[in-house]
Amino acid sequence: MIYFDNSATTMPKKEVQDYVGNLAMEIYGNPSSLHHLGIESEKKINEAKREISTAIKSDYKEIYFTSGGTESNNLAIIGIATRNKNKGNHLITTAFEHSSVLNAFKYLETQGFDVTYIKPDGNGIVDSESIDGAIKDSTILVSVMHVNNELGTIQDIEKIGQIIKKHNGIYFHVDAVQSFGKLRIDVNKYKIDLLSISAHKIHGYKGAGAIYIKKNTLINPMFYGGQQESGIRPGTENLLGIMSFFKASEITRIHKEEYNDHVGKIKKIMIDGLESIKGVKFNGLDKSSPYILNVSFEGLRGEVLLHTFEQKGLYVSTGSACNSKKKTYSHVLDAIGLDEKFLDGALRFSFSSLNTEDEAVEAVKIVNESIEFLNRIMKRG
Repeated sequence: MIYFDNSATTMPKKEVQDYVGNLAMEIYGNPSSLHHLGIESEKKINEAKREISTAIKSDYKEIYFTSGGTESNNLAIIGIATRNKNKGNHLITTAFEHSSVLNAFKYLETQGFDVTYIKPDGNGIVDSESIDGAIKDSTILVSVMHVNNELGTIQDIEKIGQIIKKHNGIYFHVDAVQSFGKLRIDVNKYKIDLLSISAHKIHGYKGAGAIYIKKNTLINPMFYGGQQESGIRPGTENLLGIMSFFKASEITRIHKEEYNDHVGKIKKIMIDGLESIKGVKFNGLDKSSPYILNVSFEGLRGEVLLHTFEQKGLYVSTGSACNSKKKTYSHVLDAIGLDEKFLDGALRFSFSSLNTEDEAVEAVKIVNESIEFLNRIMKRG
């Protein structure tokens, strides 16, 4: 099996599984309990917060654990907007954000907020000047994804942050789910007020995520209950998920450059091996993460290709896992103005440090053989 769908989720690394497995029978108290077992659990959570904060250069008290990227995005966007509606009702995001961001903004539109959706260019890059031009006196929040989950394009969040902070009172949220552990993130240098991340994109467990909230930034919670996570995210913490996040973050932080170089070689093998296919088009290749490669095959359906590859042991996706069951074109590819003839045959190959160069060579072979086979069938038909 060749698993090239790592942007949807990664396999937990053995080191993560071993660490959490050993911990499960020793540290199992409720972190809110006052006895020894509870205190030990709370210590582990704070240890995880310190690791996450080290990775993004924040204070550990600015980290709050959630169930994942979707919750963190919703908490950041809806929490800031509703808390600050007395200051303004204008919000800015881009037209090719993750669905958990776009749908949060669509909800806020039903609540009387005015949202501006900035379109990226044909290469999947957002012009920071377009954001500057969209800012009004009533703007209270700008949300921009660091690495696009379908294209892999990297936005200049440092420059965007500097532009936003020229205007007083505007909060900056970044969805860093696809960049955390892979690209440099410095929340203070980049002027970020809120940041969303997730464990299962870096070989941790599903069901664990986190949000960075800059000190003195007030937001409304989405849930109400106890005082876990300072009331920002009440509910008993997912201790084992959080500890998987801790270990996964530690591993990726230490080996980030090594991993980036490794997956970059895998991506190059894929590009070199696919570029000669007739009708192939690489989408968002400029300024892109080494972990994601989006490719269109003219005249072929992505879903057919996906299942043909799967029969040969190659696993890829047609786009975001959160939208993969919808029978519509990707809103991301539509936002960059991709020609309609390339929309239906778009696939995402996404890599991790667990993949090998040999797998990339074999994947290229599978893709070429499969397309040749499908083209022969279409000609006979």
